[in-house]
Amino acid sequence: MSARRKFASILFVLICFCCCDCASARRKDRKADSSDSGKSVSASESESMAEVYEADESMAVSIPIKERKRGSFFHFVDPSVMELFEDGSPESIQRGLSKIRKNDSSYTDAERVLIYVSSNVMKICWPSVRLSFPSVEVGDLSNNTYVGAVDFARDGIYDFSAGDSDFLSLVLPSLTLLSSSSNDDYFDKAEPALEKALEMRRNSVLANYLLAVLKEKSGLYADACGYLEKAKKHSSCFEILCRLSECYLKNGDNEKSRVISENMASSGENFDLKAVKLSAESAFAMGDLDSASRYVVRVLQSEPENLKFLLLHAKIYILKGDYIHASALLDSHAKSNTTSRDYLILRAKVQKEWNKNFIAAAFTLESAVSLYPDDVGVLLAAAKLSSEIDAPVAGKTSGEYAAEILSIQSDNADAIELQIEDFMKRGDFEAAYALSVPLVENVRLDDLSDSDDGAWEVLFNHIKVCLASKRNDEAWQLSSSLYSKNSGNEKSVQSYISVLVAMSKKSEAKKLIAELLPGSSSKMKSFLYYQKSFVDSGEDNILSDLRSSLTSNPRNKDTLYRLYSIYYEKREYRKAQYYLKQLVSISPNDAGVKALNDSLDSKIKSGK
Repeated sequence: MSARRKFASILFVLICFCCCDCASARRKDRKADSSDSGKSVSASESESMAEVYEADESMAVSIPIKERKRGSFFHFVDPSVMELFEDGSPESIQRGLSKIRKNDSSYTDAERVLIYVSSNVMKICWPSVRLSFPSVEVGDLSNNTYVGAVDFARDGIYDFSAGDSDFLSLVLPSLTLLSSSSNDDYFDKAEPALEKALEMRRNSVLANYLLAVLKEKSGLYADACGYLEKAKKHSSCFEILCRLSECYLKNGDNEKSRVISENMASSGENFDLKAVKLSAESAFAMGDLDSASRYVVRVLQSEPENLKFLLLHAKIYILKGDYIHASALLDSHAKSNTTSRDYLILRAKVQKEWNKNFIAAAFTLESAVSLYPDDVGVLLAAAKLSSEIDAPVAGKTSGEYAAEILSIQSDNADAIELQIEDFMKRGDFEAAYALSVPLVENVRLDDLSDSDDGAWEVLFNHIKVCLASKRNDEAWQLSSSLYSKNSGNEKSVQSYISVLVAMSKKSEAKKLIAELLPGSSSKMKSFLYYQKSFVDSGEDNILSDLRSSLTSNPRNKDTLYRLYSIYYEKREYRKAQYYLKQLVSISPNDAGVKALNDSLDSKIKSGK
C-alpha cells in the first residue's frame, strides 16, 4: 500500500473516532441534565429539538421516482402478435404462434397465457384444424383472468368476473356458447361484450363467429349469417362455412346453403360428414329429391343407424310415391324408436295414402298429438287428416286444430288455409275472405313460377272464396291473370272456367269447354261436363252433362250433389237418394251430408 493511501486511512479513522467521542459526550451531558432536574424535557426544549430535526429534514436530498401506470397483462407483448391472437382465426393463431415460438421453454407469463388461451380456442371453436402448440405449464397462473375465463367456458360456465379491461377479457367468456347448449341466462351479458370487442377489432374472426353463434341460438338466423359472412372474408375454415350453410338453411335461403355445403362435400379435403348432411337437407328443401337422395345414401353408408336421415330417406320416397321403400324404411326405424315425432307423421301418411286405412292413420296421429301436444307439425298433420276424412282426430276438427296452430304461429299459411276451408264449409264466407286476402297480398304475380305450388294454391282458393262471397269481379281479375300466365295448368283452367260460368259468360265458357274436352284427362273431363251443365239449356242436356261427368269420375262429389238436388226439387226422392247415398259413401263422416240423408230417409218412409 502506498504512503499516501496509508495516511488517508489513518486520517479517516481518527476523524471517525473524534466524531464518536463528541457524540458520546453530548449524550452524557443530556443524560446528566435530565437526571439533575428530575423532570422530563420541557416544552421549549422540545420545540428547539423539533426545529433541529426540521432543519435536518430540509437538508435531505430529494430523489424523483417516476409514477407507475398499471398496464395490460399483455403490455410487453408485441402489438402485432396480439393482433393475430385477437383475430382468433386458425390462420392468424398459427402465425401468432410462429412469432413467439422459442427453442427453449423461456416463455414469459404473458406468452404462456396466450399459448394456453389460443390452444383452447382451437379446441372449442375450430376442432377440424390441427395446430402444434408449445408445451407450457400454467399451474402458477391458474388464477389469471384469461386462464380462468377459458377454464370456466370449457366447463359451460360464463365467467361474469372476467371484466372488460381488454379485447380478450370481453371475448373469452363467450366460448361458453360452443361448450354449453342448455343455458342462455348469460346472453344479455355476452352480446354487449362481444359488440364492444368488435368496436375494438371489427375484423376479428373469433368475435364475429361467437356473435353469430349467439344470434343463431337466439333464432336470429339472418343476423347470424351477416356475422358469419364477415368471418368468412378472413377465414374459410370448415366450422365457419358449415355454420353459415346451416344458418342459411334455417333462414330459408336454401340455394345459398346448398352452394356452400355442396362445395364442401365435393372438395378433395377431408371434411366430416356434416357437409354431406347439409347438402342433403338443402337439396331436399329446394325440392331436388334425386340429389337429396344421393346425399342421404352417402350419410347412411357411413352412419346406417342415423334415424334422422333414415326418416328423411323415407320422406323422399313418399314424395316420389314409392310407398314400398318408404314403408320398409319406417319399419327399420320402428325397431329403434316408435314414438319419434317425424316417424309418427310419416307412418300416418303411408297408412292414409298407400294403405287407404284412415282409421289407422287417425290412431297414429292421436298418439302423436298426445306425445307432442304443442308441436305445430303434429297439429298440422292431424288438422289435414281431419279435413280430408271430414271427421275429428283425437277429438278435434280441422278448424279447431287450425285455430290452435294460429295461437302458436299466427302467420302459419297452412293453418290459415285450413281455417279458410273450415269457414267455407260452415258458410261463413266473409270470415274466409278476411283470412284469404293477406295470403294473396304476399304472392307476387310477376315473380310467380310454375313450381310455386303453394302460391298457386293460395290464389286458386282465393278465387273460390271470392265466388262464394259474391265478389265475382275480383275473382275474374285474378283468374284471367292466372289463365293468361299459365293456360296449361289444370287448376288455372278450372278456376278460369268456374269464373266464366259464375259471371254467366256462357258462350265463352261453352267454347273453351268444347276445345278442352277431347284431350283432357278423366278427372278434367268430369269437371268440364259438370261446368257445362250450368251453361247448357234444357233439362235433358243438363242431366246428360252430369251423367257424362260421373262416367268420367264416379267420385265427383259436386256432380253427385247437383244430381241429388235436381231430383229432390222434382220430388223424385228415390232417384235423389240414389245419388245422395253415393255421396255418403264417399264422405261417411260429413255431418251435413249425413243429416241430408237422414232427412230424406224420413221423407221416403213417411211417403210425403
